Amino acid sequence: MAVVALLLIAFVVQTARTITTGSGALRLVVTGLSAYVASDLISGVVHWAGDTLGDESVPFVGPNFIKPFRIHHVDQLAITRHDLIETNGNNCIVVLGPLAAAFLILPSRDGWFFDACVFMAFLAVFVVATNQFHKWAHQTNPPRIARVLQASGLILTTPHHDRHHAPPHDRHYCITVGWLNPLLDFIGFFRGAEWVITQVRPHWLHAGARVPVRAHPGHPGGSSPAARAPAAPGRSAEIRSPRGARTSCRDRGASVEGGGLTLEGGCRGPSPPLPSSPPRPASRAGGRPPPPRRLELSLPGMPSFDVVSKVDLMELDNALHTAQKELAQRYDFRGTNTVIERTPEGILVRTSDEQRAAATLTVLRERMAKRNLSQRCLDPGDVEAAGGKTVRQLIGIKQGIESETAKKIVKNIKDRKLKVQAQIQGDELRVTGKSRDDLQEAIQLMRAGDFGIDLQFVNFRD
Repeated sequence: MAVVALLLIAFVVQTARTITTGSGALRLVVTGLSAYVASDLISGVVHWAGDTLGDESVPFVGPNFIKPFRIHHVDQLAITRHDLIETNGNNCIVVLGPLAAAFLILPSRDGWFFDACVFMAFLAVFVVATNQFHKWAHQTNPPRIARVLQASGLILTTPHHDRHHAPPHDRHYCITVGWLNPLLDFIGFFRGAEWVITQVRPHWLHAGARVPVRAHPGHPGGSSPAARAPAAPGRSAEIRSPRGARTSCRDRGASVEGGGLTLEGGCRGPSPPLPSSPPRPASRAGGRPPPPRRLELSLPGMPSFDVVSKVDLMELDNALHTAQKELAQRYDFRGTNTVIERTPEGILVRTSDEQRAAATLTVLRERMAKRNLSQRCLDPGDVEAAGGKTVRQLIGIKQGIESETAKKIVKNIKDRKLKVQAQIQGDELRVTGKSRDDLQEAIQLMRAGDFGIDLQFVNFRD
């Protein structure tokens, strides 16, 4: 990041020396605006590729590029717990080469070639800033400068980005500022790109591999997780896409499994391949087949969001690592053989006495606070003798919302007579309302309440 910053400073100095006229300054503004729009488009293409193409098993690209995008849809708040380097470091590495090349060939005279080099510098700035804008869009209380820029529409806003995180997660991919999202969604830019891939390399396309569906009653696929209904090979079927568009698909082997679609074959149309219905049996009365049963994509009817209580175990492991490192360097812990580690049962502390066990827990809490991890997820147990003049303490990790806590949250919402409905779904809650304002009011109520756990609000749907 330091090298990128130095290169940008050098660009600014050289640009100030070169541009001395009003027309040059105007071209500079146009160049910067063009680079901003271009970075928005690049962010959308990269985001779409990470969400749609391949999977985590792809060598190098899978774990380093695809996996972070997929994890982000599972834990949207993970990005808010990243520090400055973790948030922007990868983008700095990406732009370092092109930025250095543009600086080395930067002419000392004004002209179109100079404008091209400056365009590259502007583009590098905005590409580096994209992840920071994305992070601010997920924060509940971003810095003041971020709120001002969001209010003026100059960077990505939370309501705008929420449209991407609403199922089926196939729109509003641009995350620098989002200016291009309405246009790209209107012309079907990314759907067209997916169609092209189905014609060239269909096995690359991940988005159509498993699409949640809802079958009408009586359909062989049903809604049972264990249901599996093979489709008739070679049959042509009319399919309704997530946007309501229709396409003709000749499927070569598809099945309904686990509440989703597993596809094998190709489809000609603007959307990924979907399965055909099974052969229609003739009725006993007149020999006419019954009306076809249509598979429809399940779309949300009202604005809603999910309430979860999850711990980022990767960040927790990092906190444990730094805590162990600090304890190993402290003078008062020398010779105590203190160990703090995560086990399947929770966090295990082994040390010489009860006083140092308490000090170890304090160090862990401090390290968790620096990584924006809530300490409410910890459930410390009693300190027990472990033999050999040592003690052990097992610290539980609270994951999910327990039934009693969930009932308490639902009762709190009902008592306030908010215009929302809260439903318990396993270890999560789903809150539904008629408007986003009602949902925001429910969020504020839950944040103000003391339920003994850390709550996160994810999967916002319009």
